[in-house]
Order: sequence, then C-alpha cells, then structure tokens
Amino acid sequence: MKNTLNKKLFLAIFIFVLSFSLSYGKTENTKSLKQHADFLDQYVVYNYDGGQYVVFFQSPTILQLQEISNGSNGKTSTATYGFTDLGNQIFFITWVDDDGNSTSQVLNAKKSIASVHTVDSKTQKTTATAANAKVTVVDKNTAMKTAKK
Repeated sequence: MKNTLNKKLFLAIFIFVLSFSLSYGKTENTKSLKQHADFLDQYVVYNYDGGQYVVFFQSPTILQLQEISNGSNGKTSTATYGFTDLGNQIFFITWVDDDGNSTSQVLNAKKSIASVHTVDSKTQKTTATAANAKVTVVDKNTAMKTAKK
C-alpha cells in the first residue's frame, strides 16, 4: 500500500511540474484581463490583416507601442492612454501616437479580439485599422521575439 501511495504522489508531482513547464513562456488568452489593473506590466499583441503591433501597459496612464509591420521597421513610441471599463470584460482604450494620429479601440477580453480605429492627424480621415484584431497576452521574452520578426 505504501508503494502505491508513493507512486500516486510521484505521479501527481510529475503532472504538476509538467503542466507548469509546458505553460512557461507561452501566450495566454485575454480572459485573465478583468479590470484595468490586470493590464499593468502586460504585453498585449494585436494581429490583424494589415499587420501586427505590441502594446506594453507600463503604468495606469503610460503605454509603449511597437509596430511590427506595415513598413514601420519596428517603430516604437510611448503615449499617454485613456482606459474605460465598459463592463463584461470589454474595455475602451485610446491614445495619440507620436505622429499625432489618434487611436481608439474596443477590446473584448472574453473573445480575445479588438476593434481598432485610427484618425489621421493631417487628413482627419477615420480608418478602421482592424475590425477584429486577434489579441493575445504574452510574456516579455515572447513580446521581444515578436518585435524582432
């Protein structure tokens, strides 16, 4: 009986360690984002038809944005952002880019998607940058690898 108990204990510990090691460094869905505080110190990757960008929520009011595609060559900027919790894990986030363009988005954390709109500062034309961007929370290492692609 003692031998069977030891085997069960060993198996339980093995499964726990294996599950932890498989999840290390992996991406997560956004279902863990339930309130503004959950975004802080998080890297969020947005994938959409026209490209990809990474947003790092550095503080309750400051974010860092790195564009990965659209000929941006990894352009990085820092912006002050506004954040409104619309309820049911839906958030409105807005900021003004370094070039003066205004970006606004509605992020649905339950569905891991965002609808992103940009207003060009020169033409005042509004563009639906991403109607249903796929949104993923990643760790810093994964975000840096994404940014180097």
